[in-house]
Amino acid sequence: MNQFIGGGYEDPSQQLSAQGLDTLLQQRVTAFNGRDDWQGTFIDNHDQMRTLVRLQKLGVEEAERDRCIDLATVLLMTVRGIPVIYYGDEQYLAYYDDGHNTPPENINSDNDDPYNRPGMTSWSRNTPAFTIIRVLADLRQRSKAVAAGSYNPVYADNDVLVFERRSENENRPRCRQSRCRRNNLTR
Repeated sequence: MNQFIGGGYEDPSQQLSAQGLDTLLQQRVTAFNGRDDWQGTFIDNHDQMRTLVRLQKLGVEEAERDRCIDLATVLLMTVRGIPVIYYGDEQYLAYYDDGHNTPPENINSDNDDPYNRPGMTSWSRNTPAFTIIRVLADLRQRSKAVAAGSYNPVYADNDVLVFERRSENENRPRCRQSRCRRNNLTR
């Protein structure tokens, strides 16, 4: 997922397109015999460089880094598996140790920021990341499709991945007029 989020900033050998991410997500279902909804899914953990630090090292500007983490969080909360949110991601916590100057082709092998445990000086419920997590956690709790439904790709190209989550145990929205609303996240 990190290689998809890094986009064009990634070294060409490390880039992952939306089509590649779709293939990976489908392979994950197969590899776990359809039981991947029991597996933890994460973008950050204590054994690797934080995604925000990784993006900074790739040359992504700060505002764009935050948007990338937001996209990663939406993916994390909507793909199959149990989303694992690493502490501080909801606050865009990052510690940039630029002393290593890791080249992009080795960005996944540098350990200059494996734990990233500086004290958090503030905490807010108003960050976009916190809001994304709160809204999608609530949706996962209410929707069988988002929590444990099937992964169904709708469209994928180099930059765009559209998928739906379905559950046989959840009613699909019904159209009351000749036109359905397309903004329902469970469809």
